[in-house]
Amino acid sequence: MKSYIIVVILSLVSLALVLQNADAMCLKTCQAAAAADAVAKGNLNKTEPTKATSLKSYKVASLVATGKITKTYGNFITIELSKTCLTQLKNNVTTKCPSYKDLQQYDTTDSKNAGKFEYDKNGFYHRGKPFYNNYQLSYHPSKHPFVVCVDCSEQIMRTSKNIVIEAINFVFKSNKDHLIKNFTRYEYSDKFVKDCTIARITYSKMLLNDTIHYLVSDCKDTKYNNTKSIYMTPKPIGDLMQYKSYQNQKSMQEKIKIAQELAKAYCNRNGSKC
Repeated sequence: MKSYIIVVILSLVSLALVLQNADAMCLKTCQAAAAADAVAKGNLNKTEPTKATSLKSYKVASLVATGKITKTYGNFITIELSKTCLTQLKNNVTTKCPSYKDLQQYDTTDSKNAGKFEYDKNGFYHRGKPFYNNYQLSYHPSKHPFVVCVDCSEQIMRTSKNIVIEAINFVFKSNKDHLIKNFTRYEYSDKFVKDCTIARITYSKMLLNDTIHYLVSDCKDTKYNNTKSIYMTPKPIGDLMQYKSYQNQKSMQEKIKIAQELAKAYCNRNGSKC
């Protein structure tokens, strides 16, 4: 009888612990849902970022890890300066690079959540820290088809399409055009795009605007033509054969001449006629 009572008591204790854990899980789920709804509606105030954003960060990371959402947010495009540009600007070196003050006109975010542009203690103009993490989730694609963020936080850049502005003009060849066809090869300049997620460009207002819309269109629409075709003048096969034959003949004549000179020298040393 005592054994039976003990088994019943242990069963009741186990049931109580299960119910307690279930309540805790429900509370966390409800808190995450409430935080997500607050961010989406823009009702999250500055005094509540820590708890809500930590829950939201965990949720986003989980969705990315499980593949339920892609790495890039289709409506977010960031613009940043290359390391070379930043070094030149911070050291007051003459450069073709624009400043973040020049680029601020392209920014369409709300500085109240994405961070304000300001001068730091060294006099460098850039965007300050965002007021809370994952603020990009408040820019729903239904209301914001695309958002341009200049000097965005690293967290946003990792999950957005990026435009990087380089310090110099550049030329490159594409892997798909490594073979010369019809005696023609191709070169490309000042805009390199990889997987429609990152673009590197030389700065001009026209090219920057075109690149933004190029990424927005999923790399289908552009007015910028950076392709240069270079015609390789072919040499007739007959001329090549004649040239090689001439080279072989000339080489043979030189070898015969050297052999004759060596034989003559040998005869002179031995005092005999050859």
